[in-house]
Amino acid sequence: MRRVDLSKKIYIKPGIEPLLKEVDALIFDVDGVLLDVHRSFWDVILITTRKYLSLKNIRSPFKPLKKHIKLLKLSGGFNNDWDVTSALILISLCYSSGYFFEISELSYEIYKRGGGLQNLEAILKEKIGDKFCELLSLLERPLVERLFKEIYAGKDTFQVYGFEPVYISPSWEGLYKRETVLLSPDDIPPSIRKMGLFTGRTAGETRLALTMTGFISCIPMEFVITADDGLNKPAPEMLKCLAERMKAKRAIYVGDAIDDLRSVPQEDSSILSCIVNKGQQSFFKREGADIIVPETRMLTNLLREERI
Repeated sequence: MRRVDLSKKIYIKPGIEPLLKEVDALIFDVDGVLLDVHRSFWDVILITTRKYLSLKNIRSPFKPLKKHIKLLKLSGGFNNDWDVTSALILISLCYSSGYFFEISELSYEIYKRGGGLQNLEAILKEKIGDKFCELLSLLERPLVERLFKEIYAGKDTFQVYGFEPVYISPSWEGLYKRETVLLSPDDIPPSIRKMGLFTGRTAGETRLALTMTGFISCIPMEFVITADDGLNKPAPEMLKCLAERMKAKRAIYVGDAIDDLRSVPQEDSSILSCIVNKGQQSFFKREGADIIVPETRMLTNLLREERI
């Protein structure tokens, strides 16, 4: 792809382009960057929500959709998909008790307060009052996580998470098998000598991703930070520590969500931010992204051409 083509689709913040020639390291998120997970994790969120409500014998007129997941992700603080699932369950519980909300307005209020499940809970309590405590007591987080993992990994649950599934059929094919590869090692330009991962996935989920994409032989495990290491994005200090561990001269962290962008330390040009997103370029511009690309491969093509 010629540079003239790239320039029509890629946003680069003024002053950033000269720094691209110095980039020697890439640190990747996984979901939406290395793998398309709209038919895996996003479907798992919806299926888990329905399964949980069914197990609790709760009927709700609210029907969670992928557009609602997108709104929560944009509000920030929802990098953890268990939090997204819990949020949709809480909203469903509110609807089941006759409390209805416009989800776009709700997500914007969450965004204004800094994002995350705790802010959603605070907002709902303000709107509902004491009744919300009763609804919140119906949310069992361990069950949410258990259902989520089983639906994602299916009959491979033990290999991925270390326990046997009990809520799904023994023949259930894990939804992780629906994931498709967005980037492979062959796409990495020779100028990039170091690669790492900074992902909210568990260690088992991360091993699946590394194997599926072929990066298992390219990224040393000491350059991988997962949820099992205590990562809960946004986490600028942890990302900075990873870049220092990699001895990167100048790194780019490649993510696809607001929590990824907020994980890049401000006023530190040794780590640049790249957001992979097709539909909210203006939003991520306002939030301060250094680079915005519609597809991950467009970033690696850009870096390759910067060295020509």
